Amino acid sequence: MIACFDTSAIVPLLVEEPTSARCELAWRSAARVHVAAVTIAETAAALAQAMRMGRIDARGLDDALRGAERLWARCSISPLSAELARRAAVLAVEHGLRGFDAVHCATGLVMRDVGGVGVAGDRALLDAWRAAGMPVIDITR
Repeated sequence: MIACFDTSAIVPLLVEEPTSARCELAWRSAARVHVAAVTIAETAAALAQAMRMGRIDARGLDDALRGAERLWARCSISPLSAELARRAAVLAVEHGLRGFDAVHCATGLVMRDVGGVGVAGDRALLDAWRAAGMPVIDITR
């Protein structure tokens, strides 16, 4: 399986969350993991927020950021081209997605035709993928 992870499925691989076990299972089950390039920035922002909220300390942040670099080395990373951004814009309007969720959606749909499976916990993103006929793994279930 080609697993298309969004940020909500990456962060639990780096810090303990209720969905960590499901994310780890999806990661291990994938022959290949595909992410949108924006996932890199979103993950760093989410980890920094976890530190600001007291969920992890400075060392935990450093460890998680190093862990993220190891993950990226094992991922296929899709750049945000003008064409992909335009597709994301259409998906944002059609499905009421936030900007980066629309980018994750468009990125996943590129992989749908080659066996891609969307992996996320964001309800709107999962619903958009399903509406487009993409199989999904809902990390919250």
